[in-house]
Amino acid sequence: MSLLSRIMGAAGAFIVIITSIIFLFYNPHSSSEPASSTFYIVITMLLVPATVVLYASMIRRKRMLIIGVLGTFPYGLYLGISSIPSIWNLYLLALLLYVFSVILNSNKITNP
Repeated sequence: MSLLSRIMGAAGAFIVIITSIIFLFYNPHSSSEPASSTFYIVITMLLVPATVVLYASMIRRKRMLIIGVLGTFPYGLYLGISSIPSIWNLYLLALLLYVFSVILNSNKITNP
């Protein structure tokens, strides 16, 4: 796993974590506190896979990286395209960083 791939994976994970915290606690589009089910969904479908991607980026595990990307993809895509333009489009940036990290990880150049 190249250094650029590791940086992209970690940057995407940090973007998801920070954006999820903003979504839960400092949401500019809602003045009320989110429901407990919203906390559960954001934690299980966004924060846990983001920590898996962060961990996989640090210890260089491609399979864990792919699992984290697939776990984040549905909700990250939904939140990223639900309102354009908004702060939630950062989820799309994080997904792009994840995908580029996986691609760079799988394109290893070998010497003959």
